[in-house]
Amino acid sequence: LTLRKQEMVLKKMFSGCLFVFSLLISHGLADTNMTARFTCYHWAEIDKPKIGGSSLATQQSYCENDLGNKWSYGDDSLAPGCGKCWCCKQTESPAENLPEAEVAAGAPLGVILAWVPKPNRNSSVVSPLPDGWLPCDGRRITQGPWAGGVTPDLNTAGRFLRGGTEDEALQMQEDQIKRHLHEDHGHNHGCSASSKASSHSHTYQKSTIDGSDIEDEYQSICGNQGTWGCSDVDNLKQSTTNSSSQTVPVSTKCKTSLKTSGIGNVSPAARSGAETRPLNMKVVFIMKCWEKTWNGKYE
Repeated sequence: LTLRKQEMVLKKMFSGCLFVFSLLISHGLADTNMTARFTCYHWAEIDKPKIGGSSLATQQSYCENDLGNKWSYGDDSLAPGCGKCWCCKQTESPAENLPEAEVAAGAPLGVILAWVPKPNRNSSVVSPLPDGWLPCDGRRITQGPWAGGVTPDLNTAGRFLRGGTEDEALQMQEDQIKRHLHEDHGHNHGCSASSKASSHSHTYQKSTIDGSDIEDEYQSICGNQGTWGCSDVDNLKQSTTNSSSQTVPVSTKCKTSLKTSGIGNVSPAARSGAETRPLNMKVVFIMKCWEKTWNGKYE
């Protein structure tokens, strides 16, 4: 190759190496940020002779230089996941110690979370609770400022959590139905009926004497015709006649039969039982009860 061609080849190779090197640097930095997760390093018995009674500067030097950890001054932003701990150990990946780093560190005392010990009911891999957390089942608290107290019993009683004021916190309420009223304003059923009465007459016997009706109670029948006030019995006649047409008033009543709505119990095909509840999944409520600090104390 000529000198000119050699120079061009070298320039291309050098620029390619710079490109690859820049990619490696950028990916390496990105990967470092991704894996820069920390967990609290608690002083062990072997550490105490070297740090006991010494200054913070000595403890910092021992943490960083002897142990290779990071000194964060209790600032979780300087060592994410380490919480209030001062000497922080970097984990190999974000997944390592994630429950303890994410959940345990930085959460104030009294925080209640929903937690499950395994991903599904058939799994044999059970995850333990992070340090400082206890189930909400009336468990006795053994460390920290609340030592001697107990956690609220939510799990064994199957209670839900509900918002309230600070003064109302930990107040237990029993199940109930809100007071209400069912009103029946009454109703009517229409009823239609008709009745008809035709005009009619009655047949009766009518008596006459001397061509006149016997209507006067003082009219007498005797044997001597012509006597005042007396008629001859031979002149008594009887005939059959009809009364005049008369209309009889008729009243009609209407009554409906008894009907029921058929309202009864919940259909056997529906889900029913001794309680009213929405769709749900049972979890274990856990509460933050204490936190172990960088110097091994509980707060």
